[in-house]
Order: sequence, then C-alpha cells, then structure tokens
Amino acid sequence: MPQIAAVSIADGETTPVSHVFNPIATNPKPQWRRNGVSVPAVGMERLEADTKLATTANGVHKHVMSLVIPVMEQTAGGTAQGYVAPPGVAHELKGVINLFNHQRSTKQDRKNLRIMLANWLLSAAAASQIDDLEKPF
Repeated sequence: MPQIAAVSIADGETTPVSHVFNPIATNPKPQWRRNGVSVPAVGMERLEADTKLATTANGVHKHVMSLVIPVMEQTAGGTAQGYVAPPGVAHELKGVINLFNHQRSTKQDRKNLRIMLANWLLSAAAASQIDDLEKPF
C-alpha cells in the first residue's frame, strides 16, 4: 500500500499549470486539498478517493474518485461602515469516477480499464460533450 503523498495534476489551460494537492486525511478515506493563499478553506479544490474490496466470492471491487473545484463569488464593495463580506462559494464543479473490477480481474485488466477511461476523457468526442455541451447524435 503506497503512503499518501501530494498529487500533482495539470489543468487544461493553453499553458498548463500544475495543481498540487496536499494530503489532509487518510481516514475514513484519503483526501487531498489544493492550498490557496488567498482562498478560504471552503474554496479550495479537493480530491477524494475510496476503495471497497469485494466481500463475496463473486463480488466486485469498487473504486470511487472525485475532484471538486469550487468557484468563488465575486464580492462587490462594502457598506458605508467599511464592512466587506467574506467571499463565499458560488457553485462547484464536480467529477466523480466509479470503477468496478471483478475479483477475478488481473492487474493488466484493471490497468487497461483505467488507461482506456483516461484516454476516452482526452478524446475529441468527450471534449465536445463536456467542454462544448454538445450531445453526440
């Protein structure tokens, strides 16, 4: 079992920027957060991962991974007394991946599933559907 460590993920900008997620918890499930100097904790990007191993002879292993990207509100001015409300979360972008592997699957089977899913997300079809909101026809 690997020790929890920081995770670095490049974004989709024209000049990609690496987002470094630092581990914040291992129990009840591993969690990482991208610490931003000017962002309150509620506005920090976060990762979660969980694995539940099969408990029956014909069961499946379930892996759940999620990425949450909060989008902060833009505060506008303050009151005459100088009070400026702290920024809040306007909405969140969330991606969840559920992987199911039968107990009889090999390491190569599981690797193929992971790589093929990652490559599908990089395909033009997925980009059109997710980025441009175009449903395949």
